[in-house]
Amino acid sequence: MGCCRATEEEQSLLVWASEQVPRRVMAQWLGTSYEATNKKMSRLTAKLRAAAVTAAKEFTDAERRELARLLGGEGGADSQSTDGDIDR
Repeated sequence: MGCCRATEEEQSLLVWASEQVPRRVMAQWLGTSYEATNKKMSRLTAKLRAAAVTAAKEFTDAERRELARLLGGEGGADSQSTDGDIDR
């Protein structure tokens, strides 16, 4: 993430999220509440989106379009979609 390194906890959250671990389980593993885990995931998502937008300034147009597609934004890489705090 360039200037903003992910903490060990954030790295764990990213791995668990990629493996579709329910947030209630993540909360148990972290020893935190479900609400605190949702807040951490929300902040981490915002941090990653901001890093992607910053990095996109050096991308080609095709790379920016791909990033926008991956982020779910039709308006480009700096459009923000809401992060669903739904427990799977």
